[in-house]
Amino acid sequence: MILVAVIIAISIIGPAITLIPTTEWLESNILPYVFTMAGFNPTVAKTGDDGEKAVADGTFIQWWLVVNWDDDRWSKEFAALKEAGMHYIVLTPTAVFQEDKNGGGGANMTIYPTSAPLFETMKQPDGSAYPDAVDLCLRNARKYGFKVFLGLNFSDQWWSSQYSKDWLVARMNEGDALAADLWNKYHEKYANTFYGWYWCWEVNNSYIRNMNLMNSKESLADALKIQTKFLDDSGMRLPIMFSPYMNRWLGTPQAYAEMWKYVFANSGLRSGDIFCPQDSVGAGGLDLSDLPEWFSELRKSVDTLPGLQFWSDTETFDVANWTAEPISRFIQQMQAVRPFVDNIVTFSYSHYYSPNIANKGFQRTYLDYVYAGMIDTIVPTIPVGLQVAPVTGCTASLTWKASTDNIGVCGYYVYRNGTMIANLQVPRSDTSGIRPETPTSMVDDQPSEKGKSYIYEVEAYDFAGNTSLPAGPVTITVR
Repeated sequence: MILVAVIIAISIIGPAITLIPTTEWLESNILPYVFTMAGFNPTVAKTGDDGEKAVADGTFIQWWLVVNWDDDRWSKEFAALKEAGMHYIVLTPTAVFQEDKNGGGGANMTIYPTSAPLFETMKQPDGSAYPDAVDLCLRNARKYGFKVFLGLNFSDQWWSSQYSKDWLVARMNEGDALAADLWNKYHEKYANTFYGWYWCWEVNNSYIRNMNLMNSKESLADALKIQTKFLDDSGMRLPIMFSPYMNRWLGTPQAYAEMWKYVFANSGLRSGDIFCPQDSVGAGGLDLSDLPEWFSELRKSVDTLPGLQFWSDTETFDVANWTAEPISRFIQQMQAVRPFVDNIVTFSYSHYYSPNIANKGFQRTYLDYVYAGMIDTIVPTIPVGLQVAPVTGCTASLTWKASTDNIGVCGYYVYRNGTMIANLQVPRSDTSGIRPETPTSMVDDQPSEKGKSYIYEVEAYDFAGNTSLPAGPVTITVR
């Protein structure tokens, strides 16, 4: 399909071409526009019952990934996201509480040069300053036509059960001071790009349980209101996005929706703000089959506050081993929520699918869907040469030869006695920018019972999620 599109593009341009660009350049620069001219557009392609394709319109990007990025690296990332049809980015947080490892408390550290009280500018290990991540983000976002939500402050102490209402109020007041500093430094300079605020505190449905003052919908609404009131009163009000998550083991979708109905009515939220729950599939809180019921109930609550936007934060990862979900699963998640939401962003395309970080097969597979409505269906070849070394003690060593695929092999599923024990996926880039190859070996530490046999199989899968037939079985016995 890609080669056909390129041939069409060259034939349209005509004989004036005297130099043949590389295939990579054509795929990056010509392919999206050929699809667009042919009638495929990532924001309007007709595929669903409501006439809109389920596509991602933006992505979260975490501070620790970008804190060392320079202008060129930011530009490459926005170019890739634009190619994927996106318009929004959520940079979060812009300040993080870092505990003193020597037991001396800690400090709120910003990823930009700050003059806000109660905050310090983050430094590199050698004491030098990091690049101004906020300015770099906004400047390159403006260049590529993106709108940016700036995340306020966050602390990992949020996950502790020891904090109190006073602790949360203090964090909200710090967030107000941070917002004022960000506004003064960047809003006038990037008025059309600095689009909104992101409230970083991740809430789940344990707040339904009014076990104490902190763990309640009332305290949650009060905390949000501290920030909404400050932003209103100071003239710094922009759309506020927040992204809670769900866990079906903590309650029902109906109870969760009722909790948010109360919060929407009592927190100072208003028209234009954005309720953007994580779909929680990657983290394991919900299954794919749960999404229609949970998002349907949440839609009812959102509609009680006129003008409140309902977006989905579609998770691109599998928390079991922090690997990327295949693109077909990502698309299924978006399709499941599309009837109920106004827009879709991801956590996180930049971290798991970006061609600057992950294998380019993710982006190539996704672009085929975005621009042509196509999902790759060609299955990788079966891994060959599966060998399992004799087992001694508690380990077995497995090796096999790499499979092949039309786009590329994303990884291998390894099974022992019919149960998956490993997902060996193509690694993301390390800090040197070197992208290692997909593993074709592993050590299994489980076998231990003498005289017991273990059966191993290995399947290859591609970036769309197509899975080969298994290599094996190979049986070994513990000696």
